[in-house]
Amino acid sequence: MGALPLVPPLSFGTTAQHAGSLPSRRHGPFYKPGKMCRACFQGRKRRVIFNHMQSIPRRPPRMLPFQKYGQPIWFVTLGTYDRKPVLNNVNVARRFQEFGKQQKLRGIAFGRYVIMPDHIHFFIRIAIDCKLGTTIGFLKKVLSKTLKQQGVLMPHWQPGFFDHLIRDAESYMEKWDYVYCNPVRAGLVESADEWSYSGEVVSIQYG
Repeated sequence: MGALPLVPPLSFGTTAQHAGSLPSRRHGPFYKPGKMCRACFQGRKRRVIFNHMQSIPRRPPRMLPFQKYGQPIWFVTLGTYDRKPVLNNVNVARRFQEFGKQQKLRGIAFGRYVIMPDHIHFFIRIAIDCKLGTTIGFLKKVLSKTLKQQGVLMPHWQPGFFDHLIRDAESYMEKWDYVYCNPVRAGLVESADEWSYSGEVVSIQYG
């Protein structure tokens, strides 16, 4: 918050507003014409402070993520509606990769990903002038078309998505190490390398 403005040094000074005025109850019996009384000075001081406070925004402006360092990296999770296990198949994985490659022309990079039966984890680096929510919406529509072709009834997705802004290289690697082993923790494979529905569309290096 900025410093309060200084009230002009008008205490008991000459003011045209009071010149030639007559004494009144407000000014008191010792008021002299041509001088600002104490009550008027205090009232003016309060108005100056009030106007200054009104000019201060109630909420600070929201800073853009990584506006100093360029394009941000997000860790995103999409979930299926009612956790339907319909995503772990070759067609969905292929369409996900195709969509990711197409987005490179828009300055959007899909990085490492893991497709589980009922959700998808992936890293994405998105241009400052693009919107993450819009890109995720397009991805859902593309994958929904594939699911319809496989006979999966609508709805396909949970509303919205989960996102986490990656702030350093350590956080990036921690997230990837965790989700890469998800198929093992779920009992789907014995080794993460055996899971067929994980990989990397574009190499994203933090920094």
